[in-house]
Amino acid sequence: MVSFAIFQHRVFKDFSTLKQLSYILLFAIFNYFQIWDIVMIFLYLFVKEFTDVVKRKFSFVAYMKFKSYASKFQGISIQI
Repeated sequence: MVSFAIFQHRVFKDFSTLKQLSYILLFAIFNYFQIWDIVMIFLYLFVKEFTDVVKRKFSFVAYMKFKSYASKFQGISIQI
């Protein structure tokens, strides 16, 4: 639960603290009762509303820079 709290704080910085805490509490409840299948069905049915909140812009240039940086650790070279 601590790792999810850290993830929630870093990724969704523009959400209020109360909203983040409520998501962390829901995550803990879902894990405790092991009802992730029901939650995933719910998200699938309401995926439009879910994706509207979690939209992110994709930058090809930033992606290529990251791939180039990551390849240094794998020993693979990518030409930009």
